[in-house]
Formats: sequence, structure tokens, C-alpha cells
Amino acid sequence: MLIRTILLILLFPALSAAQPLNTNGDFADATPGPVSGEDVAGWIIEVQSGSAEFEIVEEPVYASGHALKVTPAELGPDPWSLQVIADGIPVEPGQTYIYSVWARSESGGGTANFTVGNYDFQEYGRIGSSDVMLTDEWQEFTFTFTITDEETTIRAPIHFSFQSNADNPVYIDYLRILEEGAGILPPPVDIPLAEGKGKFLGNIYDQSQRMYFSSYWNQITPENGGKWGYVQPDSPDAFNWGALDAAYQLAKENNIPIRLHSLVWGNQQPRWMGELSDDPDAQLEALERWMLAVAERYPDLDMVEVVNEPLHDPPTAQADGQGGDYFEALGGAGETGWDWVLTAFRMAREIFPETTQLMTNEYAILSPPVSTVNRYLELIELLQAEDLIDAIGVQGHAFSTRWAVSEMVEHLDILGETGLPVYITEMSLDGNPNRSPTMTQAVSDENQLEAFKRIFPALWEHPSVEGITFWGWRPGMWRSDAEAYLVREDGEERPAMEWLRQYLENYEPAEPPDNDSDDPVNELQVRQNYPNPFVNETLIAYYLPDDSNVNVTIFDVLGRRVITLVNEAQEAGEHEVIFSAGQYSGLASGFYVYRIHAGNMVQSRAMILVKQ
Repeated sequence: MLIRTILLILLFPALSAAQPLNTNGDFADATPGPVSGEDVAGWIIEVQSGSAEFEIVEEPVYASGHALKVTPAELGPDPWSLQVIADGIPVEPGQTYIYSVWARSESGGGTANFTVGNYDFQEYGRIGSSDVMLTDEWQEFTFTFTITDEETTIRAPIHFSFQSNADNPVYIDYLRILEEGAGILPPPVDIPLAEGKGKFLGNIYDQSQRMYFSSYWNQITPENGGKWGYVQPDSPDAFNWGALDAAYQLAKENNIPIRLHSLVWGNQQPRWMGELSDDPDAQLEALERWMLAVAERYPDLDMVEVVNEPLHDPPTAQADGQGGDYFEALGGAGETGWDWVLTAFRMAREIFPETTQLMTNEYAILSPPVSTVNRYLELIELLQAEDLIDAIGVQGHAFSTRWAVSEMVEHLDILGETGLPVYITEMSLDGNPNRSPTMTQAVSDENQLEAFKRIFPALWEHPSVEGITFWGWRPGMWRSDAEAYLVREDGEERPAMEWLRQYLENYEPAEPPDNDSDDPVNELQVRQNYPNPFVNETLIAYYLPDDSNVNVTIFDVLGRRVITLVNEAQEAGEHEVIFSAGQYSGLASGFYVYRIHAGNMVQSRAMILVKQ
């Protein structure tokens, strides 16, 4: 059967508040205590072999405060012998549905298998097998499925395996089967926000973020689907390409760039790589097979993060067992201090086509201290010396953007000196950064709006930044609990999204003059000021086609004159003037406009002042 999107593991509530088709998915109608058989309305509880205890317990995940706890007592020969089944769910042929369930295990580890199917258990969708590990934190598991036969009612069974984790109870809660798109408002305009703006504005693609994706974004990054630890978690011979396939297909259908996240990252690697730690040659061979498999299956990747977070998360052994432990196989620190990164990039350069940009990705680059930026720069320059890197990734989560905008701009300036394009790879700006349970929606909206006004223009308009990717925009994103999403569960745009839409509608990318033309330029040309944003001084340049009386004036956003910089006759040709904002103590940070009036020609451009 057609499965349009498969397993995606998210960290916070995701789906619309529309009414689910199944009943009692949050166990609200169940009485706490031991249960079996059909004691719980809407559910069937079965043990095919062995024995187990099923119990409704108080777990405050949702309003009902109930969850189902499954504890094995005696394991049978079948590792998937314990199951609960959400039964009698109405569906329509040809309709696409969303499946969502929350689960955790008591001490981490253990597996569950989530499925939907007809009454003969012909499957329409599946999530979970030995490669899906539960943790001790609640996670949401979702997928979409389409009914293709003449079915009117389906089941949703959940199987549990305790073979390797017999003393570790599993909890489930909040199972929902929803009609795709139910209760979600469409966007007001069906055109990507940054269409025609000279830079891309992208987002992650996963189950919770897929609705109306192409109506907002013109670049795509799979959040988890491209990580090695996701694609090959348990076996070098088994690949889980589903999530990456879906993102790649959407990118090609809409002719938008796609970035792979990521080939090497110490924080999410195949568990089996650690088992090869006594054979570094085998580890390098496995890494090469992984890169070759990606390059063969996705020949038109636009950007590839070869190494994610090299400053913080090298692929070494970790206490949670998730580290691949092949740091030394790549060369360790070596003579350069970064031999392992250089080796990974050399492999990628050999394997991926010239059209694919190879890049790094790192956090804590926008925030102090500047020494972190300089350390990142040291690595980038080593890669540049061998022509191994094509772009620089800088994460922009809220915790990295709570500093002075001037510092962020300074750090981007440092990286921009390399001549490489810079991408803001993971941007999220919170409305409720401290996750206060008493904060009102209005206050959260205002907090997020002010953060966008302060931060986004400085990053977007930086001359070295060629694209920004948000790390989610709908509830279900990584920082949902900090209210970083841009639309609500029903699709209504928050004020920050409304502001962003208006800002980009008014944004006009600077167009460089056609210096290759032999024809004389016969019109006034006003360059974008540089630097922009600026802290103290900025250079304003313009070209006069004829001798003219020239007036260069600075205005604030309300149209009030701040100062006239030039008011004189000037000869035809190139001209420059410095605006020294530091001389005017009353100027606040924000947008300003410079207008150049030459003869009967007038042009204006916006600029951003950032006060220390």
C-alpha cells in the first residue's frame, strides 16, 4: 500500500487540534488500575504468548492525565507477542490520514511497532521495528497513509518487544487518526515568502512541518531523515530512506534547493559503528559506503553538511551509546587539530559531484565569545586550503541570538572574509523562551515579533548570507515548548509570520550594475550601503550619469529627516559618502532610509543601524 510519508520522531506536540477519528486515544475514559481484554473503551488488549501487566496510570502528558503502561511478566517465544489495538476507526477509500501516537519507556531503550491496517491486517502504514528505540522522554511518532481499497473501518495495533529490555515498562498515550489537513487554515498567499528575493528562505521537512510547505518556503532540509544514525541505525545492510526520499521528491517537484543534514555528526550515529572500534579500516569503509549510497540515490543534492557541529560533537564514544566512536579512524585531531574533519571532507569531495556544495554546520557562532568564531574560522581556512569547502553553515536558534545584533553581525563579517557563502542553517526565535506556563498567548506573540524585528533583518541583509533555513514553523517543531512556531495548530499565522511576510514583500535585493556592458549608464544608480547592518559608520555609494545637483538625506522610519549628508553640485561618475551614526547620540537602533536626489532622478534604500 502507498505510504506517502513514513516514520518521523518529533519531540513536542504536533498535529492539529481537529477531532480524531478514533475514540479514547488519550485514555480519558479509562479508570486507573490494571486492565485487560476489552476493559478500555476503543481498545483491545492481547497477549499472544507469555504474560504481561497492562495498567492505566496517571501520566500528565495531556489533559486526561492517563497513559497505558505495559510491563512484561513472562516473555514468550515471539518478541512481539504483546499488543494493544485501537479498533473500529472509520475511514474512506482514497483519503489520506495522519497517524500520531506518543510513547516512552521507563528507563530508555526498548521498542514498539505502530501500524494501521484493515481487519485482515493488510497494512496501510507502519512505524517502528527494531530500528526505533524509545527513550525515557515522551516522543511523538507519526506517519501518513492513504486508503486505497474499499475499506470503511481500520485497526491501529501497537506491538511491544521486550526481548532486550525485559525490565523496562513502556507507556503510550494520545493515539490519533486524523484526516490530513482537517481543521488547518491554508496560507493567505500560495507563493513562497522569498520568491524572487535573491536568497532562499527554507525550512525543515518532516511530518509535522509538511502541510502547505511549498506555499511558504523555497528551500528544504530534512530534519532527521538525512542523518546517518537515522538511515542506518542498527545494521550496515539496512537503509531507511523514506523521510529523505519524501524531502528530495518535494525539492525536485518544486525546483527548490535541498540540503542534506548531515553525513557525520557525533551526536547521532549508527550504533553498530562503535562495535567496529577495533577495526578503523572497517569503519572508514563503512563511512565511504554511506557517502556513496547517499550520492548515488540523490545525485542532485544542492548542499551537503559533511560534518555537523565539529567544534562540539566529534564522532567519539558517548555514554548513551549513540556515538559512532570513529574519531580516531578518521585521523583524530592529528597534526592540524582537525585531521578527522579534513579526512571526512576529502572523502566527500571525491564522492559527490562538483555541483554539490560541501559545507559545515555549527552552533554558538552568533553568540559570544568571538574566540569560538575564530576557532571555526581556523577549521574553515584549513578546508579552504585544499579546496574542500564551498559554504559555511551557522545555526541561529534562539539561545544563540539573545545577544547584541552588532556582535552577530561582527561574527558574520569574520566568516564573510573567507569569500564563502554563509547559510543560517537552523533558525528559531521563541515567544516563550523560559517555557512559562502562565505566559499569555498575546505576550508570547509580542516577544516573538520583537525578536524577529531585531534579528531577522540583520541576518537576512548581511552581504555574506545567501539563505536562511528555519528549523520548523508549525507546532511539532523542536522548540514548540518555547513557542517558536510561526503558525498555530489551526494554521493561523502568528504576528511574527505576518510581519515576516510583509517585510519580504517590501524587501528589494540590491542589483549590482552591469559592468560588462559597453553602453553608457544613463540613470542614477544607488548602491546598497556597506556594511549593512552597521554599528557606527557605513559607506553610501552612488553613480551619477550626468553632472547634477545632488542631495543625500537620511530619514527615520517615520519619514523624519535625520541629517543631510550631501547638498552640492557633483560631476558625473562614482561618488561615496560616509554616514557616521555614532556622532548622533539620539539615534536608536532600527531601520533608516537614505534618499539620493540628483537632478530629476530620485532613489532610496533602507539600512539598519545597530547601536552598541
